[in-house]
Amino acid sequence: SAAAASAAEPTAEAAVFSDLLAAHGLATDSVALRSDGPGGRTLVAARDLGSDEVALAVPRRLLLTAHRSGAIGGLAGQTDLVWDAAGDLREEVGEAMFKRGATWDVRLALAVLEATAGCGGELWDAYRRFLPLPHELSSPVCLPAELLAELRE
Repeated sequence: SAAAASAAEPTAEAAVFSDLLAAHGLATDSVALRSDGPGGRTLVAARDLGSDEVALAVPRRLLLTAHRSGAIGGLAGQTDLVWDAAGDLREEVGEAMFKRGATWDVRLALAVLEATAGCGGELWDAYRRFLPLPHELSSPVCLPAELLAELRE
């Protein structure tokens, strides 16, 4: 419930998150960022909300979007590495790239990586501070090569 959520002590991250919302004109009184165990976070209702009340609305100008053609919206730029491998993510996918697996969902995933690597603009630069560090992730794709070799044994 909102009462239980508001009883939890806000963290320094919660204040930064609230400032991030406010900097982009988003309502900050209806949601709060709370700790959810070691390294985890959750967005909760900060107060009781009416049945017709929106907890948080993010305007399209702040989103990364993907058209079924593969064109990505909302990306401010790209790294040279992704540009060389996938072309301009903001452009439609040509037939050759599509045959190589450049579907809209793959391109959107690349866009999220690019945005959080510094090519997404001011919002994404601030947002990436909330993402877990690679050593905090449990996904094998984030493991160093030495540990990956151990998984094969």
